[in-house]
Amino acid sequence: MQSTTRTLVVIASVVLFSGLSGQANAQWDPTRIQETKDAAEAAYAAGDYSAAVLHYVELRSILKSALEAGEVPSDTVEGVTGALHATTYQLGRSNQLSENCDGAVLVYQELLTQNASALSILTKARYRMAETRLCLAEQATTAGNYETAAQEIREARQQLAVLASLLRDQDDASTAELVADSLKLEGALATAQTDALDKLTKDAHWSVQQKECERAKSLLDVGQQTFAATPNTSGSWQVLESDYQSVCVAKTAKADDHKETPPVVTDENSDLGWLSWVVVGAGGATLLAASITDAVVSAQITQYEDLLATCRAGVVTRCEDARAEYRSIGSKPDVVLALYISGGIVTAGGLAWALYELTSGDDESAQVGLVPTTDGFMGQMSWRF
Repeated sequence: MQSTTRTLVVIASVVLFSGLSGQANAQWDPTRIQETKDAAEAAYAAGDYSAAVLHYVELRSILKSALEAGEVPSDTVEGVTGALHATTYQLGRSNQLSENCDGAVLVYQELLTQNASALSILTKARYRMAETRLCLAEQATTAGNYETAAQEIREARQQLAVLASLLRDQDDASTAELVADSLKLEGALATAQTDALDKLTKDAHWSVQQKECERAKSLLDVGQQTFAATPNTSGSWQVLESDYQSVCVAKTAKADDHKETPPVVTDENSDLGWLSWVVVGAGGATLLAASITDAVVSAQITQYEDLLATCRAGVVTRCEDARAEYRSIGSKPDVVLALYISGGIVTAGGLAWALYELTSGDDESAQVGLVPTTDGFMGQMSWRF
């Protein structure tokens, strides 16, 4: 694959600078293109892939702007388009080698949707996409996100299947190299799947030992549904299922057998203070609204951060989306905070009122009140026996 990568760089160099002549303008500036290309290749060759990403982003932006503005000489449009595709490939590769696998996937996806004219770029982008999906699967396994790991492994295998169909009618040295690399990658995917299931099994074992039965059940479900794990999958999986049955299932059944029906508690004063509970309900509704709004705003913030990361990875079309998302968030976090504060105050006041109403009719006198403090209010209650 290293030799084919160098070939792509050479192709890009040839089509970029063949036929460049005449007066340069704001976008079609051969001197700037040459300098940016040299800087990107130098950083890539030196292993400084983060710097290479920045240079390839700049180079791709120059080429795209020139093509979209119609500033490229008509006899070189096809060649410059090919150069743009090769530069995009190098951008994805630089992201991949700098271990920014999320950014690499986005760049490769964009390249594959552009219908690059060069079949060699398409086939290599497919292979690199599968490689990058493997990287994401390994990262997900390390983080304990086993469903995501399984999904990334499936995506990688789909890319290899598409690649196999592209290579079926080709017969040259580079094709043979890609076929061999694909077989090695398939083996690596199988190993990644085994590693993910092994780590999931260990996590589930630990959860059973700690009697965290809900988490253990969740991991068992992922293993069975996502990785198709069965007692025949491995001896450790069989032991895990047995331990879960003895520790969690049997324990739950025994607890249910000894569960006593709680006594019914009646309140002679239940007809008093109903209005105070309306206030408590209003406060609770406000807190619920705050929680829902908080979730929505958090999702928007997460979306903004994802768009910003995509923008920084080199997909410049996402930058305007990030700015628009940031503007849409606006002062919503302040609204969420105000809802939490007002809901808390109303709920606390209603509870204090309800407690007062419930105790005011007893023989033992009780006093309930809210005392102002520097941080808000403090509830106080006292009885006289």
